Amino acid sequence: MGASPSDANFGCEDAAELDEAALNRALVEAIDQPIVTCDSTGRVVTMNAAARQLCGVGEDAEIDEASVRMLELDERTIAPGTHPVDRALAGEATIAKRLMLVAADGSVRPVQVNAARLHDAAGEPIGAAMTIWSCEGESAAERRLVNFASDIEILTEVSRLLSELHDPDEAAGIVCMVATGSTGAIAVLLWGISSGELEIERHEGAIEPAEMPAVTALTRAGALRSFTQTSAVIECHERLGGAAVRYALAWHEPLISGGKPTGVLTILWPSFLEDLERPRSLIGLLGHHAATAIERADLLRRLNEAARTDALTGVANRRVWQESLDRELSRVRRGTQPLSLVLIDLDHFKGYNDRFGHPAGDRLLCETVDAWATQLRTADLLARMGGEEFAVMLPDCDLDGALAVAERLRTSMPSGQTCSLGVVTASDGRATASELYSAADTALYRAKRDGRNRVAVAGLGEGLASAHAADALEAVERLV
Repeated sequence: MGASPSDANFGCEDAAELDEAALNRALVEAIDQPIVTCDSTGRVVTMNAAARQLCGVGEDAEIDEASVRMLELDERTIAPGTHPVDRALAGEATIAKRLMLVAADGSVRPVQVNAARLHDAAGEPIGAAMTIWSCEGESAAERRLVNFASDIEILTEVSRLLSELHDPDEAAGIVCMVATGSTGAIAVLLWGISSGELEIERHEGAIEPAEMPAVTALTRAGALRSFTQTSAVIECHERLGGAAVRYALAWHEPLISGGKPTGVLTILWPSFLEDLERPRSLIGLLGHHAATAIERADLLRRLNEAARTDALTGVANRRVWQESLDRELSRVRRGTQPLSLVLIDLDHFKGYNDRFGHPAGDRLLCETVDAWATQLRTADLLARMGGEEFAVMLPDCDLDGALAVAERLRTSMPSGQTCSLGVVTASDGRATASELYSAADTALYRAKRDGRNRVAVAGLGEGLASAHAADALEAVERLV
């Protein structure tokens, strides 16, 4: 095990460091708890005496991967990346997991494994340590106590992770992943409501794409019953053992938020469970966490979308327009492609409101946006700048292309109404966002002065003074 402390030279700093290392090794060796250390690749490096005894590895025997080979509880080989050491090396919180330990003589025994990442003096990760508890001979009370402590640790970590998420998809993914790892299930499905129907939104585990139709058909009825009854539904499928579907037990847990069901968490096992009480409490709490986290993340997503869209028409607002304009101008400056802007103002919109009422005016704006959307590419951005004024951003579009788009927008106005449009193109990246917008604004008001219902073009040299003059003239025209 290395040099004895009595061999150390206490007058030498290096010797003192060696002495400390020897003491640490001696301390680990003296611990009755089986401890295994691995390097940063997960390769076993050391085992203390208790670990060697548990794994059936002699004092002089060479240590290798087979010395601490693990299986899942149903004696399946652990999938890559799901071993406790792999998870510890990836920076995940240490969560004790029930596994089967394959000893050197081939015997298999139940154990509980906990893993933690190891760091050097500078704080850099260098490997992981596994602590192993044998579960043989423990009483039912001891098993319940260990299970309870493990479940609390799992739920505490899940709660922390979910509280930091703003994306419902990420929240769903974590819930499915934790449910798979903590319950020993072969697969987990998360059902949500889509167009009034239960649909699988996320799944984790050993489900091949070819299996999904059969799995969906198999579990839908139970999931729907759980959703409707707002209670857990457990289904046993004795005849499921063929190559197509390998699941014998399905547990459907409703996700309830605000007293109403919002989805279902379905957990699948390949064989029957002797004790259903432990998964009952754990799955129930996981379902509660899932419902709360997904609802919270979905609310945050909708609030973020609302802050970036026009409430009436649903198109982008001025904030999104400015962010996109800055980004597209950066691409122009790199010389990759031109950028064109089209500013649009609905003609005589105030008179339309006065004649037909503001609700009719709102409907006209929505119908106009719908009509324009059919004339634009996916990459184009339509934004409402305020009132009856809109703007269109056309990436990778030269002046000729922008004029063609503007003409299509002008002629697609609904309800016999008209609009005026101003077009400008940047191709060398010298113009700022405000200069580009000002030039398009100048062209827009020129179109209005020249009789409306037309497209006008401005050069980037046309400054703010022209825009202000046109603005003043338009204000006078509205008063007349």
